[in-house]
Amino acid sequence: AMHGIFSFASHDVSKVAKRFGPRGGKHWYEFQFYAVLWLILPFTDGAAIVYELFTKPYVVPIVAPIAKAAEGWLTTLALTLINASHLWFVVFFFMALPTVLKRFAVIATGTVYPVLATIVAISADTDVGLADDKWLTYWSAFSLLYLGMISAERFVGKVPGLYTLCLAVTLYLMLPIFDGSDAVFRSILVPLFRQ
Repeated sequence: AMHGIFSFASHDVSKVAKRFGPRGGKHWYEFQFYAVLWLILPFTDGAAIVYELFTKPYVVPIVAPIAKAAEGWLTTLALTLINASHLWFVVFFFMALPTVLKRFAVIATGTVYPVLATIVAISADTDVGLADDKWLTYWSAFSLLYLGMISAERFVGKVPGLYTLCLAVTLYLMLPIFDGSDAVFRSILVPLFRQ
């Protein structure tokens, strides 16, 4: 690391040194070569000396609080960018599938895991509670989505982006990070069927 920092920091020193006379920048590259050797060779251990005498007492106290403050949001930003790039890859792959496979993917995504999770929630020894309510609201909301998808297929015909939209809504309903099934159930289904 020290070699990179030294090379980057001293990149234009020869140009500056030439301004102090014809011999100013003549030996700069030789000095840089020997300084880099001193830093990277194990028997000279120059990087450890620089770290102990300069970096540790002077640079680390300044940089450590900044790095600690940036750690949370920087990590979150990096992971968000990585996951978003993976998500775009999945979306493009999904959009390239034939219509029959898109429909199958939407129905499989909306039923396979939720059926297994519902069985686990019902057969659990704990009291009837949050898990049962989550999957009951999910099935109500997913059935509404499924009826809408079938209606669009039958009456409207081929709608561009229908299955991509249905898959996105299915994931919104299913994933606990969004809690979409509860939102749809409380804001659409309950007011719609309340008499």
